[in-house]
Amino acid sequence: MTDAAARGEFALDTISWVTPRLAVTDMHGAARVFGDANFYIINTAAEIATACDCKLPVDPINGANEVRQALDTLADLIHKQLAITDRKVVLHCQVGMERSVLACVWYLCTYENMSIDDAYQMVWKTRPVAKDRRDWVNG
Repeated sequence: MTDAAARGEFALDTISWVTPRLAVTDMHGAARVFGDANFYIINTAAEIATACDCKLPVDPINGANEVRQALDTLADLIHKQLAITDRKVVLHCQVGMERSVLACVWYLCTYENMSIDDAYQMVWKTRPVAKDRRDWVNG
């Protein structure tokens, strides 16, 4: 976390473009692009209902195996959208700090052959409030 993020200077509704076509945000940031055919919106939060193209919760309470299964499915879905469409993918959860970030990191590790450390570093460059939740998959 950067000093600015620690002071609360980062707007959570910022759509943080981790790659040119993959972003992380909160539910309010995602709401700004709902209905735009150029975007594929994925909600990773079980507790909120948003107008999205896909809802697949990442819930640590379910245990590491279920979290990994959800992340594998999300990584495949992100990859498919990026490979066969021109749409940009926007991942969101309640505040865009944990679940959506972990899904983005998992995609980068799975399909971009990045280490988890490098993937988190890449996310932190555009979303300094992101939390490292790799412990959710290690059980």
